[in-house]
Amino acid sequence: MTGDELIEQALASYSEREPRPGIEQRVMKGVHRAQARRRAVWSAAGLAVAAGVLVTTIVTGPVSKVGVPAPRVEPQPVSVVRQVSAIPEPPAARPVRARRTRTVTSFPSSPPMTQNERALLAFVQSAPEEVLQSMIEPQESAIRPIEIEEIVVAPLESEDIYDRTN
Repeated sequence: MTGDELIEQALASYSEREPRPGIEQRVMKGVHRAQARRRAVWSAAGLAVAAGVLVTTIVTGPVSKVGVPAPRVEPQPVSVVRQVSAIPEPPAARPVRARRTRTVTSFPSSPPMTQNERALLAFVQSAPEEVLQSMIEPQESAIRPIEIEEIVVAPLESEDIYDRTN
């Protein structure tokens, strides 16, 4: 027997075999073991981090502000003399000021004017009334409907090309 024949025979016998009974249970046990291992690793990592934080807190002690301590000021005894009248005076009334409210005509507010818009505003404010009226009133000569003339195409006159070449 040659090597190829041995391989063919081994593959044939391998493919004919059925899996052992209980393969589903074995696969599921492997999956559950892998999940349990992952959980154990993450639990151990969490415990290690918690222990590290605890040890660091114990070693460093309580956290305090770093800086120069404020100078200590000794309290000075103060003598308080108060005059008491029979009728207490009402507190002085503060004058009421009117509140200014900002009114926004549109939301969002309009952007600032451009240089051309400011120039137009200055022109309108300084121009005489008759100039403004002449700009506002429609001008008959300037606005007319478009008139299109009829296009006339004259027939072309040509010599008979075929007569010349023959």
